[in-house]
Amino acid sequence: ASIGELTATKNGRYLDFNISVLNNGLVAIDDINLAIVVDGKTVKVMEMGGIDIGYGRNLRATNVKLPSSRVEKISFFVDMENSVEELKEDNNVAEVTVSAQ
Repeated sequence: ASIGELTATKNGRYLDFNISVLNNGLVAIDDINLAIVVDGKTVKVMEMGGIDIGYGRNLRATNVKLPSSRVEKISFFVDMENSVEELKEDNNVAEVTVSAQ
């Protein structure tokens, strides 16, 4: 799995984001999770379900509570546990910088 497009905005200590997760591999993915990580700590894990070969899933989330309004760097991980066998593992993370408020 790989992360495609990602947009994120923060309002106070709440995060809104849109993300696309793609399966460019050679096997279907039965189940995959998206983890949101701040300062090395996982703040939210979201189930995205299965993704067939050549397809993707889009997820839009609003009002995801962050640990602080001062958060600036947010990481998004798919397959954080490396449970999906992949040819390329370096495309499983995307980072965004949002303004601290």
